[in-house]
Amino acid sequence: VADNRDKLLELGTIALEDGHIVESIMAFKAIDNREGLLLVGQDCLAKGRWDTAFEVLSLVNEVGKLIELGEKCLADKQYSPAMKAFQAANNTEGINKVGDTCLRENLFELALEAYSISKNEVMVSFIKENFG
Repeated sequence: VADNRDKLLELGTIALEDGHIVESIMAFKAIDNREGLLLVGQDCLAKGRWDTAFEVLSLVNEVGKLIELGEKCLADKQYSPAMKAFQAANNTEGINKVGDTCLRENLFELALEAYSISKNEVMVSFIKENFG
């Protein structure tokens, strides 16, 4: 059993180094290797692979990295993925930041969605009364 675990750990590491993200995730998941999965998540985060980063970081429940992902998505104007990352991290402040940004950019539906998720009733009412 330990031998198989070592082989899967090696396979996951090599796959990650070679850019084979799916294979790396599968290998690390098979042996429940949190550290390996976190490396995959960080690699995806660094390379702008938001969906995969979200999937992996959610899997290992890495709140700090999910918040970092949310911030990077927000800076890249990827508002829905940013919302998703902040929501997975249970970060109301980040979700409201998405709402504020969307409101400034006249993206009222996305702003409404963000404020609804964060239960910011004041802003939900404001958008509905003024833009909706």
